Amino acid sequence: MTASGAAREVPSSSGWEVRLYWRWIAYNSIAFVIVLSVGVALALLGSDVLHLSLASRHVVAALVIATLGAVLFGGVLGTLQWLVVKERVPIPRKAWVTSNIGPALLAWLLVIMPAVIGAQNSD
Repeated sequence: MTASGAAREVPSSSGWEVRLYWRWIAYNSIAFVIVLSVGVALALLGSDVLHLSLASRHVVAALVIATLGAVLFGGVLGTLQWLVVKERVPIPRKAWVTSNIGPALLAWLLVIMPAVIGAQNSD
């Protein structure tokens, strides 16, 4: 016990801790819900994201949407993951969140954008 009366948990020697594992899962789930909710809200507001394809000359708009989606996804997911990671690794929040945005952009470009284009082409 510390002087303030709050007990501080000692990390296990193996580095494995069930509590952190469940928090990691919960925070990742929350991030996906937030990102999908923003997408649904934009769709309800009339954003015509599904009709942005390379064939209809909306390359810049599609890339802007992909970039904003990646920043949103990487930022939200990175921030929530950092809440768990900081308990084991002394890494600044900004560094962790920023390092999540690049892979999120790659995922958006490789996974989300072809799905959007495929949905456009399938009518």
